Amino acid sequence: EMLMSAVLSKIDLEKEIMDEIRSWSEECLEQNSVEYNNLPVCPFAKKAWREKKVGFSFNYNDSYKLLYDEIESFDGSLDLVILVDLSYEEDADFFHNNLEILNERISTESFKNKDIFLMGFHPDDETNELIDDEDFEANIEEAYSMVFIQSLTKLYDASQKLTRMGYYDRYTGNYNVNEIFKKRTELYGRLKNG
Repeated sequence: EMLMSAVLSKIDLEKEIMDEIRSWSEECLEQNSVEYNNLPVCPFAKKAWREKKVGFSFNYNDSYKLLYDEIESFDGSLDLVILVDLSYEEDADFFHNNLEILNERISTESFKNKDIFLMGFHPDDETNELIDDEDFEANIEEAYSMVFIQSLTKLYDASQKLTRMGYYDRYTGNYNVNEIFKKRTELYGRLKNG
């Protein structure tokens, strides 16, 4: 009986987190922003949700196994897999550096599919000034980090399109879009040229 209620509360928690991320996307990522030439912060989010191309995975263990499994099984049929980590690495810098190293490793053969780019959101990240989520009310007490698992090619193609629309013309503060853009382009170059 206890196990049953533990499983149920896990299911409830996961549903609440999925709903919260969905609202965060709606309120903060899908709204048009002056910073982005009046395009949404994440111009492809709405379509991905609408077409049910967003998958979720939940990690409760202090281990990278699930992340590795998700990288291995990512086949591009979903636009985005969000790995929600409830047992996340507490040091935000360490968390992001790790993902950077993983992106490097993915691009140099360590995984069978090299067409993947990882992006992380950590609860202790300085507020990303480009995502206006100051007013967003998180209603879940559990803190969690997120790793976005996406196709590098799709991201690259999208960013080419967005460049032409003036999306990258401005950026603010500590969140350097150009740096990320440059890194992705470099990894993409590697992907295409072996």
